[in-house]
Amino acid sequence: MKKSMIIWGTALILIIIAAYTMFTYSPQSNTPNTGKKSSDQKKQPASESKPQPSVNAAPDFTLNDLDGNKVTLSQLQGKKVFLNFWATWCPPCRAEMPDIEKLKKETTIEDLVILAVNIGEDKETVSKFIQKNSYSFKILLDQKGTVAEQYKVNSIPASFFMNTDGSISSRHVGTMNLTQMKDAIASLK
Repeated sequence: MKKSMIIWGTALILIIIAAYTMFTYSPQSNTPNTGKKSSDQKKQPASESKPQPSVNAAPDFTLNDLDGNKVTLSQLQGKKVFLNFWATWCPPCRAEMPDIEKLKKETTIEDLVILAVNIGEDKETVSKFIQKNSYSFKILLDQKGTVAEQYKVNSIPASFFMNTDGSISSRHVGTMNLTQMKDAIASLK
C-alpha cells in the first residue's frame, strides 16, 4: 500500500511538471507562453517550425575551442554566424550534426562561420565525440553554461543565425535539417 502511494505520488508530480512546462514555454521560441497565439503561430504547423525573426544584438562571449584557442563573437562582426548549442548526450543534437557537417562542406559562402557550442561537458568527452564522427566545424566549450544562459537556452539543440552587423536574425529551438539551415542562412544580411 505504501509503495503504491509513493508511485502514484511520483507520477502525479511528474505530470504536474510536464503540464507546467508545456503551458509555460512555447516550443518554437522558448519564451513564456501567454496562451494567445500570434498570427504566425496559427498559420504554422508545429512540425514546420521556422526560425523566428529578431532584431536583438547577439550577446558577446569568448570561449575556448578544442585546441585551446579563444574565440570571441564580436571579432566575427562582418561575417554571418550560425551558432548552435548542443551536448553529446542529447539525441536530437546528435541527429542534426551530420547536416551541420554537410552544410560546412557544401557551403560556398566565404563569410559564414559555424560555431557549435557544447554546454557543460569536459574537453575529453567532446573531443572523443567529434573525432569519432569526423566533424570539422568549429567546436567551442561552454563548460559552466554561462554563454547558454546569456542566450537564454533552455532546450537543446538551439540555433541562432547572426547577420554581419552582429544582430540575431533568427533562432530555432529543436533539430534542424540541412534545408532549414540553408534557408536561415540565405536570409542573413
